[in-house]
Amino acid sequence: MFAYEQREFSMSLAAVVLAGTLLGFHGCGEASGDFGSLPPAVVVEGADALPFRTMSEWVSYADAVVHVRIEAEERVSPTEEELDRGEGLVGRTVKVAVVDVLWSSAKPIVALPKSFEIAVAGSVLRGGKEVPMVISGAAVVTVGGQYVLPIFWDHQSDIPGWNLLSPRAVLSVTKDGRLLAEGAEAAVTLIGEVATASGRAEATLDSLASAAAVAPVLDAVLPHLGLSGRERWAAVNGVETTSES
Repeated sequence: MFAYEQREFSMSLAAVVLAGTLLGFHGCGEASGDFGSLPPAVVVEGADALPFRTMSEWVSYADAVVHVRIEAEERVSPTEEELDRGEGLVGRTVKVAVVDVLWSSAKPIVALPKSFEIAVAGSVLRGGKEVPMVISGAAVVTVGGQYVLPIFWDHQSDIPGWNLLSPRAVLSVTKDGRLLAEGAEAAVTLIGEVATASGRAEATLDSLASAAAVAPVLDAVLPHLGLSGRERWAAVNGVETTSES
């Protein structure tokens, strides 16, 4: 069993807690685009755990940027109440194997393991049938796929573990090491930044590692690098937070 078991899903509240990120069904609709072998999906909008839109934000809030392979997935069953109602949310966790560490913080909160688990978009239970759930602007994470993830140790989650800065910060990796944005606006911007920094037409794993190595930490974050990612954000924005590890 994977470590992630906590479920705070509620269709009646029209929100889900997924990997520590609150996702609201703001104008959710049906997606009919090409998601490989996936059927039409429910698209949800999501708030991001931490800032993620530039390489400076990655190195300011992440503990590491990793190239990973998705080795396995596990379904997190709906509650009995949701099953009886025929409506709810089905969680999904994936087991991640670290292929390479592209960048790591000089002050990591915990040591990065060779593999770990994260929660990703699962599916929606509608009329007793499961429909895939897709986060607007985010890559669809599948078993066997390879991705670049900016991650931080989230000790303030109900179950502490590794978390994404944002599902929309996930970049797909091709077999020859090129980075794909899959049409997500934020990912397109990030890939453009990496490609420009390297002077190449395309972004690659190597050029991303080089860009991360020289990206400056945000001035406001510099005094708080000894804190966790969430605590850094709270300190910068004047928000009180707990510091339990």
